[in-house]
Amino acid sequence: MTEQYEEYQQLLNLDYDDAVQQLLTKYGAVPADYFVEKSYQRYINNEIKTPAKNGKVNSRTDDGLEIHHIMENQYEDMGNPAAIQKQNIPFEFQEAQTLCYVDKWEHTILHALIAIETKGKHGLPGLNTYLLPTIEDWYIDGNAPESGSPRTQWKVNCYDKAKLDKTETEALLNSIKNKLDDELKGVRF
Repeated sequence: MTEQYEEYQQLLNLDYDDAVQQLLTKYGAVPADYFVEKSYQRYINNEIKTPAKNGKVNSRTDDGLEIHHIMENQYEDMGNPAAIQKQNIPFEFQEAQTLCYVDKWEHTILHALIAIETKGKHGLPGLNTYLLPTIEDWYIDGNAPESGSPRTQWKVNCYDKAKLDKTETEALLNSIKNKLDDELKGVRF
């Protein structure tokens, strides 16, 4: 198995807070808030249709990295305006210090750790509807994103950054699913 695979396995064996700290050390801090605060408050007050994302947030998709909201152990889908409105998510959980950079596998592992630590209360929707299907589509089914336009290049970068071969992908998916099954056994949803 590759060093990258081993790093993912080690991350999976940490608790959520330690995993987040490791990723903050690995990639550095996110330099800006996720949304523009004034716009966010206007959105919460139903004055505008959607909050403006902060152009200074620097998603680092050129490096194959996405942004993870650290407080997703308390809220769901924190970058989604409809979810923000529904859960009344305070702006303080959109601030730079509540964000971290992740690759697709690291994002998946963090959501699995959230699900485990919250006994399934948080983390599973993002894991089951977005992260795991993307991993399976890309690395098992062989549907790698195609470059060709600047609008899709970020997906190619994210794919390349987290790429494992099919054997490692299946092994890591099994590790994640087995850990979830073991830890959430007997939990009622």
